[in-house]
Amino acid sequence: MDPAQTLAPEMSSTSSASSSTGQPSKPLPSITEFQTWRSKKVIEFLELYIAGFEKNARDIFVGNQYSGGTLADVTLQDLAADGLPRGPSREILKVVNEIRQSGNSVGNVSRYLCG
Repeated sequence: MDPAQTLAPEMSSTSSASSSTGQPSKPLPSITEFQTWRSKKVIEFLELYIAGFEKNARDIFVGNQYSGGTLADVTLQDLAADGLPRGPSREILKVVNEIRQSGNSVGNVSRYLCG
């Protein structure tokens, strides 16, 4: 079973967003929690939300050490300058903006992600 599908019943007070994959909504972390995440955890989280978060995007994130704190303040221009195509960049920023706007202070999806 997809770990993201098991989150909803346990976290009913958590904000959620529709994924770019068209799958049911998944809980979002709080912006405070997101900002503490290291690159590996950010990548795993984005892979749950973004269809086509492929190897080149992963490599760019690893190479540029995009942590949650870094990604929380990144712009479309920053991602483009690092070599990420416009489509994936927009999808990533959409998820980050949903986290920012959620005001979520309850969410904790970190136990479902490695590292």
